[in-house]
Amino acid sequence: MKLVGYHATVTPLRNILNGDKLKRKQFDALALPGDLGTGTYFFKDNPELAKQFLEKMHPGERIKVVKCTIEVDDETVLDFNEPESQEMFNDFKQLKLEQATKTFAKLKGNRYCIDGIIINLLISAIRDQDKTNIKLVIKDTFTPTKELFAKGRFLTSNFVNGTELCVIDHNIVTKGEEYNGV
Repeated sequence: MKLVGYHATVTPLRNILNGDKLKRKQFDALALPGDLGTGTYFFKDNPELAKQFLEKMHPGERIKVVKCTIEVDDETVLDFNEPESQEMFNDFKQLKLEQATKTFAKLKGNRYCIDGIIINLLISAIRDQDKTNIKLVIKDTFTPTKELFAKGRFLTSNFVNGTELCVIDHNIVTKGEEYNGV
């Protein structure tokens, strides 16, 4: 599978790219993961949404968008747009909800979505049971942007506005370059 993903950053590009390769990022083990688990997030084929996502958290800062080519074997992808993956997630969530809730209480951050914790646990279970290392998580999602800010909060929606890619293994990012189209 070959995809194009866009990642926005306020960090100088030399700090995230080594030539055209994505540098390995260290994640805080005590921080709440994103909605799709721990990894580097991209928006599939949508540089504008990548930029808008970061603008809401870094208003007034200079935002750069990186266009990356992502190449990964299908069997190492967890695609939550597939009904069988959604069913697997929901079944696993029922089994691990208590453990995930206890983990949530110990982690720092201001997020209130437990899905990333469940997905991290699911990825570990797949690795232990099937000996498969999941390298990419895909899901159509709704991402709030600064245009959806009202009454001191970001508004949400039940309708998707993009596809998020959570890259777990940075080796699948085969090319990265600054994107100047937004």
